[in-house]
Amino acid sequence: MGAGRPWCGRRRCGRSSSSARDLSDPRLGPEFIAGRIGLSRSTLYRLFEPFGGVAAYILERRLEQAYRALGDSRDLRLIGTIAHGLGFAGESQFSRSFRQRFGRTPSEVRRLARDGAGTGEGGEPVLSERPFAAWLQGL
Repeated sequence: MGAGRPWCGRRRCGRSSSSARDLSDPRLGPEFIAGRIGLSRSTLYRLFEPFGGVAAYILERRLEQAYRALGDSRDLRLIGTIAHGLGFAGESQFSRSFRQRFGRTPSEVRRLARDGAGTGEGGEPVLSERPFAAWLQGL
């Protein structure tokens, strides 16, 4: 198995982590993914069931990418630019999802990063302690 490539049964599913380019693609959804990796939609849905479904998984990856961008004091993009760049339809939708996931608003995370708080070793943003499974149960 290649680095960063999970196996879905006997088929290779693709990269285990979506690149920023993939996350920003507005076509990113079940049909697009299924076609790209050569699986039926029903098989794809079954594979993503433990993660709360395809849409929940995509949302989680987008929110994590947004958190990293907002937590990087060197990233000077506007919050709305980050949100739109990750495929969110609007800033309010993004802010609600972000706050539900991390317990802080995007502005708070950005402010903490600029103040030097909320970062780990090497200045990397610290993601919420709230486990992914708990977040999925909250949906």
